[in-house]
Amino acid sequence: MGSGKLAEIQGPYGPLIIPEQVVQQVWHESKFLTDRLITESGRKLEVVNPGEWNKAEGPDFLNARLLLDGEPVDGDVEIHFNGQDWRYHGHDRDARFERVVLHVVLFPGKTKAVTSAGKIPETLVLLPHLMMDLEQCMLDFRLTRIDSSGGFPVVGLLADFKGETMIWRLADAAYLRWTSKVSAFQKRLSDTDWESTCHQALLECLGGRRNRAVFGRIALEFPLEAMRSNRLTPEQLFKSQLGDWRLASMRPANHPRSLLSFYTQLVEESPRWPDSLRHLPIKEGTKPLDPFQTAKYRRLWLREMAENLREKVFVRLPPGRVDTIVADMALPILSADRGDDFYSHWYHWKPGNFPMSLAQTLRQQSAERGLRLPLSNGLQQGLLQLIYEERN
Repeated sequence: MGSGKLAEIQGPYGPLIIPEQVVQQVWHESKFLTDRLITESGRKLEVVNPGEWNKAEGPDFLNARLLLDGEPVDGDVEIHFNGQDWRYHGHDRDARFERVVLHVVLFPGKTKAVTSAGKIPETLVLLPHLMMDLEQCMLDFRLTRIDSSGGFPVVGLLADFKGETMIWRLADAAYLRWTSKVSAFQKRLSDTDWESTCHQALLECLGGRRNRAVFGRIALEFPLEAMRSNRLTPEQLFKSQLGDWRLASMRPANHPRSLLSFYTQLVEESPRWPDSLRHLPIKEGTKPLDPFQTAKYRRLWLREMAENLREKVFVRLPPGRVDTIVADMALPILSADRGDDFYSHWYHWKPGNFPMSLAQTLRQQSAERGLRLPLSNGLQQGLLQLIYEERN
């Protein structure tokens, strides 16, 4: 167990410091594509049960149940950044790792894992199977810590910024998230056509933090053209991923069946919705950003756009859900496609689905500084960026 281990990785937007727990959480919550898993020795891997997350000494996951080429295999799982970490951490001399049957690494390497008894566990390189980039994995890890303990020092991230400087600091942080999202969609559009990228991105948004990877797999297995021609039902789509859904303590409105129902209705009523999005009229915004003009900006620049999105593009989707989709997918992908900068629109957009505790923190911190302005997507995104940047 190596909860304190860190790795500095060069991401597309600068160095990224990742705790090993981030990779462990990805494995624990199966936030990766579970089909087409092939070990380094060429064996087909199926994860029946990822195992019990071990917070004490010893292997990271105990009593996992796997299928290798269809044959059941029971044992432990150890997680590392690189293959050579097995030897660096002394597992090759530690009898507690004798039951390890799978060595999961983020990055490929030449060093094989060997136990003290000379056994060689199978090795899986996890990176090609992730449904979200490493930056999103890191943010998801930190948000999970907030949800589970409430002890993450969110207020402390803002303590040094007095008065209006807090808003400007959040706006600067939000701009980093905006450019990251646009760059990511530029990359996706260079690899995939417009319709497929929209289809995949919208389904991933509907999945949220808990089921993003599963919704992403649905998008890959059932392209938009297949949904149009075969009239697939929400129940068919839901059952196609049985065993992979994370449903504990989920509100009915967020249940995958409900969200898949919204999407299938959207496809039925607006089968070419990506084209409608691509040709959406958008007023040119103001530059540079003034983070204190949210109410005015919504009234003059965003009201008509919001109506068109809800009535002509994302029909049948709940308004709050549409606001999240606009922030996470629609405006960034349109900016990437058109080469226009819609940052001001994105910043002033209404908040979508957001952890309630974080929204309350923003309101409280603004009130303590005597600031009265509407909560915006940009303020929320700025706080998420600060949380992402926070080190252990």
